[in-house]
Amino acid sequence: MRGLGELYEEIILDHYRNPRNNEELDNPDAEIEANNPFCGDEVKIQLRFQDGRIDEIGVTGRGCAISKSSASLLSELAEGRTQDELSRTTKPRPAHDEGRESNRGRT
Repeated sequence: MRGLGELYEEIILDHYRNPRNNEELDNPDAEIEANNPFCGDEVKIQLRFQDGRIDEIGVTGRGCAISKSSASLLSELAEGRTQDELSRTTKPRPAHDEGRESNRGRT
């Protein structure tokens, strides 16, 4: 039986080698570009909506395997969902919910 680490690595490498929705959209309804100045990763996400749902998504850019794989996985998660559905799906949990005390705001 394969370990969780091996499965994780396989998924990351698959999305890195074969990124999903890796294309620019003509006339997107929404677009955002972001970059990480520390490592040089860049990503552009373009969306086209139909009936309040993400009908098409394009994700382009450059970066490390984790960055590119994350963008590819996000594109699969987002496709067909509404903005409200995505915000419920991707809402981060505060650190204290995981049994750890948050260090935010401390020096």
